[in-house]
Amino acid sequence: MDFEELVAREEIRNLTARWTDAVVWRDFDTFGSLWTKDAVWTISEPISMQVEGVDRIVAKLRELLTREKAFFQALHEGVIDLKGDHASARWGVTEFGQPDTLDQGYFNHAVYQDELIKTTDGWKFVRRDYQYIYVDASLLRGEWYSPGKVKTAI
Repeated sequence: MDFEELVAREEIRNLTARWTDAVVWRDFDTFGSLWTKDAVWTISEPISMQVEGVDRIVAKLRELLTREKAFFQALHEGVIDLKGDHASARWGVTEFGQPDTLDQGYFNHAVYQDELIKTTDGWKFVRRDYQYIYVDASLLRGEWYSPGKVKTAI
């Protein structure tokens, strides 16, 4: 593995971490900046959706998160296959959520299958396919706390 490949892999890991961070913090501008203009986002059952185009993708995330009083996503280490300026990747994800209705919870394990491309602005998602592995809608018994304002590492 040469230096250029190591850099590409780190940039892709950082892109994916920024995606999760943007979702958790509801940073829709950053979220939108991580996709190509004509990107595709799919989520399997029980949601069953496919959204095309970055503006529609951002609007769909906004819609999904407005249903949640609280939401947290944890990204697990993934695998990356590089092919020049194109890459594919697979990541494990765990999510917890509490809908506004407070009558159920949301806990799942899933896998993201990604297609990425290196642009003049760095690596971007061309396609993200989210496949549920496990879903539990049982009421979450714990307490949610607001993390408040967190300073970035920069």
